[in-house]
Parts: sequence; structure tokens; C-alpha cells
Amino acid sequence: MRKYFLLLRVLIPEAFGSLGEAGGFSSSKKRKRKSIFKDKPWLALLVSYSVIMIYSAAFGIMMTNSFLLIGMEDLFVSMIAFMIPILAVVFGFMHGISSLYHESKIDFFLSLPIKPATYIAAKLSEVYVYIFITVGSFFLPALIAHAIVAGRTVSFYLLTLPFLVLTSVAPFALLLIPVFVLMRFTRFARNKDRFQLISNVVFIVIIMAFALSMSQVTSQMGMGQTPGLLFPEAVYNTGLRFMPASLFGDLMLRNADSWISLWYLLLTVAVTAVCVFLMLLVGSRLYLPGVLGSKGSKPVRILTDEQIDKALKPRSQVGAMISKEWKTLMRSPTFFMQTFLAAIIVPLSMILGFVVGGSASGAEFEQMLQQPQLYFQTDNWWRSDLWVVMMVLIAVGIFFGSFNMASSTAISRQGQTFQISKLIPVSSDKQLIAWLFPGTSISAAIWIIMLVLFGSYFSFSWPLLLLALFIGLVNTYMVQVAGVCIDMKYPSLTWTNETQAVKNSKSSIIGMFGSMGLAGLVIGLGFFVNYLSKGNSIITSISLLFISLGLTLFFTWLARRMARNLFKRVEI
Repeated sequence: MRKYFLLLRVLIPEAFGSLGEAGGFSSSKKRKRKSIFKDKPWLALLVSYSVIMIYSAAFGIMMTNSFLLIGMEDLFVSMIAFMIPILAVVFGFMHGISSLYHESKIDFFLSLPIKPATYIAAKLSEVYVYIFITVGSFFLPALIAHAIVAGRTVSFYLLTLPFLVLTSVAPFALLLIPVFVLMRFTRFARNKDRFQLISNVVFIVIIMAFALSMSQVTSQMGMGQTPGLLFPEAVYNTGLRFMPASLFGDLMLRNADSWISLWYLLLTVAVTAVCVFLMLLVGSRLYLPGVLGSKGSKPVRILTDEQIDKALKPRSQVGAMISKEWKTLMRSPTFFMQTFLAAIIVPLSMILGFVVGGSASGAEFEQMLQQPQLYFQTDNWWRSDLWVVMMVLIAVGIFFGSFNMASSTAISRQGQTFQISKLIPVSSDKQLIAWLFPGTSISAAIWIIMLVLFGSYFSFSWPLLLLALFIGLVNTYMVQVAGVCIDMKYPSLTWTNETQAVKNSKSSIIGMFGSMGLAGLVIGLGFFVNYLSKGNSIITSISLLFISLGLTLFFTWLARRMARNLFKRVEI
């Protein structure tokens, strides 16, 4: 037990410290300032999860009010008890395998005079911190809001925290038993990059399915229909039978106003303790052979003569640099997930939420869409409000472009290999094109696809389609070139982990939230110019267009200037 707590003293601070860790560079002119997130990692967690907690509280209030109407408020507790193991299993699967088998410091810890079970318990305690923070952010505000609205007793509040801990620990422990078996006797998940890519895609699919289910439920409630559930009631009643910890936890909170809740608390603790014991027992025998088997060397890829000739074939400098950028992004699942995937998932989830929520709402939703369809089918309607259309297109283009961090991390992704970019005989302008091309092309493709979908659905006229296409492409490029400028100002080149280059770095955070702030600024400027022009739509529209083009030209000029100075300023 003493060695377990000694390991925790090392692992827990290291885990929280990595949240604010961002790479740095040495400069002959300025000293790098410390990041507030590096000194206060808890602040990064608070900012990241605060939005989720707000939505969780709103969800708890909304669902509780609906259940009170039909006298089934206890079903809300069953719903939470059913969803906690799902979330714990999803996050536990990803973080558990990565922490136990893929971390770079495993060899150091395994060389220490400690038992495998002690190391497993310490590492999984570290992983569980993330799981508990996630589970707590998703469900604790909802449970508190439910207790307030439903008028629960004080004992309900006291039992909420044990409920969250116990119902998430048991499924996490049981999940790791088959993981130990698979990693010991199969080649499952031994390839780190492939595992990260597949697991993150599966995780995003699950989150999207959850979000779409919530969209369907809230749409039904908003349209005055019978309150829906994320899953049918029969699923809770049947599913909880196979989750003893969640079943007893559900009964504990349901009977929080009675002494029998203490009996269910003891049963939940007992089930959780058995699950943890079985996990440590299996892990102590299978973990060490499994982790040593995953450290084997990989076979060297041998190129054919045709592949060698193709690789050595002369081509343009710009084409070669663009090809290098694409390969860097696609070969690293971390780079792909943190740069491109959010830019793809956010528009897709909004479109699917729009479709699913609308289909769940029924005829009321179709009647609501009749007026917008008539509005966009004729030119006279949207021309009268051209400035509103222009303002919305610019703001939406900037907003969606902010989720694509390919350009705002283009310099940081190179790491210490940036020295090669300084030495090769390629001009800074040509390299700037290569840094911008992946992010700009992906954002432009997403904008065109969204424009085709919404244009077909709402029957956009050709002038409106062309206007939307032009505005979208201009602002897509503007966001990407502004992101490159930020990354050239705050490059992170001395990272030791790929995640540090693209996540929680100063350039990526400023690039994302700065772009969102710019979208809000455009909306404010639109209303301000329209007020000054006394409602003149043409003047306001032209002003917004000049603002957009002016910012694009300014950031382009700034990026070219900063790229020329970057090679002189930065020393690896």
C-alpha cells in the first residue's frame, strides 16, 4: 500500500501537469512567458468542462420537469445509472490501454521493485481521475439540478458522490479484464497509432449517437409532444440487471429518504470491491507478459524499384512541400484527430442534429421550414436583407473554420525538424503555401458540401449560391492564414509528445477561440454599420465585404512577412 501511494504522488501531479504543458522555443529577442494553464492546470480543466456542466444542469432541469408531469421522476436516476457505465467504458477503454501499454515511461516504472498489481492500481487510479472528471461533469450537475427541482432530501445530495464513484469504478474494472486477456494472447491494439485512430473514431461515433438521441428527445419536448427518453424504459429495467453496481446505486438514490439506502450502499461497495479485486488478480498475471510482448520491433519496410523511382522523380518545390504536409498529417493519428476531425465532425453533427430533431418534431417542424424555403427561392426576398445574409455567411464561415487547426499548428507540428525547413533551398513564400494548403482545402471542401446540402434543401437561387460560395472560400482562407500567423508568433517546437504540438498549445487555443471571437465581432460590426447607414442594406453589405477582404489581405501580408522573419528569429 505504501508503494501504491508513492506512485500516486508521482503519477497524479504528472497527469494534471500535462494539461498545461506546451512546448517552447528559444529566441534571441524575447523570453517565453509562462502559460497560465501550465501554472494552474486545474484552470484548464475548469474551462474545458464548464460548458458541459452548464448543459448537464439544463438537461437535468428539463428532464426532471418532464418526468414530474407523468409522476416518474425516479426514472431520471435510472437513466443516469444506465449511462454512467457506458461513458466509463468508452473513456476507460481509450485511456486504459494507452496508459498501461502505450506510454513512453512504462519501461522505467516496470524496472522498479514493485509488483505488477501495485503498478496497475496506481496507473488506473491516474486514469480514473480523468474518468471521474468526465463522468462528474456530465452527470453531477444534472443530478443536483434534479434534486433541487424534484425536492429531494439532504441524504440524496450526500449519496450522489458515492453513486458517481461506485457506478463508474465497477464497469471500468470489469472492462480491463478482457483487455488484459486480449493484450496478452492477441496482437489487438499493439499498434499505438492504429489503436488511437480507431478508438477515437469509435468514441466520436458514440458521442454523436448520444447527442442525436438527446436532440430527438428535446425536439419532442419542445414541440409539446409526450416526453421521450434517450432509451426506452424497458432498456433501463433490463440493462441494469446486468450491471449490479449500477442497479444497487440506482436503488440507493431512489430510496435516499429511507435507511434502506445504506443497505444498498453497502451492496454497491461490495460489488465494486469484487470487481476491482478480480481485475487486479487477472492483471497481476497477464499484464507483464502482455506489455513486454507489445514492445517488439517492427519490420522495416522495403521499397520496390518502382516506388524508389517515383519517390526520386523530380517535381515542383511547392508540390513536394504540400505532399510532405499531407503525409505528416495523415501518418500521425494524433495530428489528424486534433486538426481535421473536429472540423469534419462539428458540421456533420449539426446537420444530423437538424435532420434528426426535425424528423422527431413531426408536422410542426415542416410548417416552420415553409417560410425559409420560400425566402430563399426568390431573389427579391433575400436581396432586401442582403446585409443579414452577408453577415451570417461571413460569421458562419469563420465559425466553422475555427475548428480546423491544421494551419494554426503547421509550424508546431514540425518540432525540432523545423531546422530542416530553415536549411532547404525553398523560399518562405513557397513553404507558406504548403503550410496553408491542407487546412484551407479541407475547410473549403466542407463548406462546399454544406452549401450543396443546404442549397438543395432550401432551394437556393444561383446568385445566392455563388455569393455563399465566394464568401465561404474567402473566410475559410482568412481563418487559416490567421492561424498560421498565430503559430509563427507562438511556435511549440521542443515537444516530446505529439499531443503537445496540437492540443492545449497557445497557438491552437488562440486560433480556435480567437476565430470564434472574430465571428462575433463581424456580427457586431454588421449591426453597427447598418445603424450608421440608417438601414441601407447595400452600404452595409459592401462594408462587410470590404472588411472580410481587408482582413484576408492583411493576414496574407502579415503571414508572408512573419514567414521571412521566422527562419531568422527561431533557434532550435
